Amino acid sequence: MNGFEKFIYFFQHCMDIPPEWGTWHLVSLGLTIVLSIVLGITMRKVGNKGIRIFLIIVGSILILFEAIKQLVYSMHVSGDTVTWDYQWYMFPFHFCSLAMYINLIAGIIKPGKVQDCMLSFLVTFGIFGGLIVMIIPSQVLCYLTFVNVQTMVHHGSMIVVATVLLAGKHVRLGFKTLLKGALIWIICVALGLTANILSEKVFHIQEEFNMFFISPYVDCPMPVFNIIYQKVPYIVFLLTYIALFLVGVALVMYIIKLCIWIGSKLKRS
Repeated sequence: MNGFEKFIYFFQHCMDIPPEWGTWHLVSLGLTIVLSIVLGITMRKVGNKGIRIFLIIVGSILILFEAIKQLVYSMHVSGDTVTWDYQWYMFPFHFCSLAMYINLIAGIIKPGKVQDCMLSFLVTFGIFGGLIVMIIPSQVLCYLTFVNVQTMVHHGSMIVVATVLLAGKHVRLGFKTLLKGALIWIICVALGLTANILSEKVFHIQEEFNMFFISPYVDCPMPVFNIIYQKVPYIVFLLTYIALFLVGVALVMYIIKLCIWIGSKLKRS
């Protein structure tokens, strides 16, 4: 092994797969809650410039961790032999992957309609994805220690970022906010679908390539959606996928909005 390979090999340390609601899960969830509260309070008066710096830092950390994860899964060690084989199913363009790109881009660009839509996405779709995984992490926890750290940092940060944006009133929850976030999400879904089609028809990638799990050529592995995929024509599946995601995000958003309203009432009384 050369120095770089030894560096990546360090991150291939293994552990027992952490169970849901075990120590690993509970500590990760606790740290997420603590960071959300602390940063939500300390950053509530930070202006747009400060928020942009915060988003750049978070996005950069997430991209760095993701890059290491990609290398970890691509390097295979057998005795003294090291081989590299990129795992296309791991390509980082899924629903939760979007947070790292949008954090970074929203931090780099100047205030305006595009940034406003991206911040709306981070608060609506971002917190939706983060909450689901942090509450039910069984699909992302594995035998690799670093990957377990990476996935908890990634999904936990989605909750932290949304909390900071809400606490500082950089985004206000409402139907327009949902629409702005949905615009970003639908654009990304369209890009993912295009990538799936190109991987099959143009690049002829032999390995499984299923961005957003909506490929017309690969079964959807997501619970519930996998049944729908098998039972109905593809276009019906795709429209159902989009509709159910929008409904789920809307429900979470309005529940959070209700909790904020109740909290404000209790604080005044």
